[in-house]
Amino acid sequence: MNDKLSVMNNKFLELYKGNKALSISDKIELVTLFGDDLVFDDIFTNSSISPYDLASILENFGNFWVTIDSEPSNRMQNHAVLVCDISYDIKENCIVKYYDTIDGNVKEINFTDFLIRVKEGNNSSDSLKTAVIRLQSNSMESGKKSGIPSSLTPFPIVNFNLNQTQIVTFTQKIDNKTLSEKVEIHYFPSHNEDSENILILGGVHQTEKKAIKLSNLLLDKFTQSVFTNIEFNIIFIPDLFGKRYARLKSNPPNNNERECFDSKRPTNRNFPNKSVSLNNSIKKNVALDSKNRYIRPENIILVSAIEYFKPVRILNIHGHSIEPTDDDAIRDGAPSITVDALNDNTSAHIRALKMVDEMKNKGFDLQLNKVLRIKNMMVTKYPNTTALNDGISFGQWGSSAGGGDSDVFLIETIGNKDDFDTNQTTKDELNGFIDVVKSHFLTL
Repeated sequence: MNDKLSVMNNKFLELYKGNKALSISDKIELVTLFGDDLVFDDIFTNSSISPYDLASILENFGNFWVTIDSEPSNRMQNHAVLVCDISYDIKENCIVKYYDTIDGNVKEINFTDFLIRVKEGNNSSDSLKTAVIRLQSNSMESGKKSGIPSSLTPFPIVNFNLNQTQIVTFTQKIDNKTLSEKVEIHYFPSHNEDSENILILGGVHQTEKKAIKLSNLLLDKFTQSVFTNIEFNIIFIPDLFGKRYARLKSNPPNNNERECFDSKRPTNRNFPNKSVSLNNSIKKNVALDSKNRYIRPENIILVSAIEYFKPVRILNIHGHSIEPTDDDAIRDGAPSITVDALNDNTSAHIRALKMVDEMKNKGFDLQLNKVLRIKNMMVTKYPNTTALNDGISFGQWGSSAGGGDSDVFLIETIGNKDDFDTNQTTKDELNGFIDVVKSHFLTL
């Protein structure tokens, strides 16, 4: 930095002493003096920017410049400020601190108000105003990085490699306790380079053994190259909570660890609030679900995968016992194939209905679909009252009503017992599900 400053002519020093503004050409000339040491980031075009994005820049690069609107009480034009800190106050409000070039004072502003002033300050065609200006990391002087409170340590990012198999680990510390879990993810690229993505998910409930069996049988079709020439890239998570369950089963946990599988934090309701990104669900470096509970590592990996791959379709594989009456089936759910269709689109329901009808032709008239047909209700729309209230796809987060971006198909197998190897009916059922997935779910 000192080397750069030493080559500046007195022009800018005189402008500074005279408290004069820089013209556009002056700005370009000044920035040019720094060459490649200055970096322009346009992070504020991201509508989901969070406090942790700013904390990450401060932690990695130190203070940075950004143009903001003037204070309401000040009639000055837009001007640059130097962001130097971000933290939470005693009332858990997120506060941004900056040096104001107008008066040289350090000021504090609520994070939400700060974003508003940045947006207002960048409604200009001047490209220099729309950029965050920071130094390259290798040009920072040692020890000059801004100190970030531990509560704003950048949230761990889940990285995905497009290999055929990947073990993804997510680790974070909550209340001085380290949580770390692994999830196995498979990626099967389409033969077509321009293909969209599909996600297949199993193992949300470890008690649904038949559903997990179906998930693994489907996976075998891909790994053994039985399913070929698929027009989509397939992201396959066969057993979301399987590795955790295997560890807990072999090493009985204490009650605190066991809570991860109890009703206080159900695995299928532990997701961000509807229409909220994972980034915006983070508070004090902990991702919180719609009921203010921390989100389990496995679900963080799942949400990250959905946000990263942006699948147009998701297949969620579960199991369900047969209900004693039709009313019970409608109230509590039952074996079925349904879809939480984006904007309730007809084509997704037609696709699901073809799957239902083919299962019926194979001798498996799935209970819930059958009841809905008899009652002249929508055959492929899950009617369960609790599901409709709480959301039917990943809590409300993945539901079309909650702002999800995918058609989420749901298979509920007939019962939860895995007797595939000894029961021919079960074998026929699961092979039937595999057939309809291939014939209808995986096709254009």
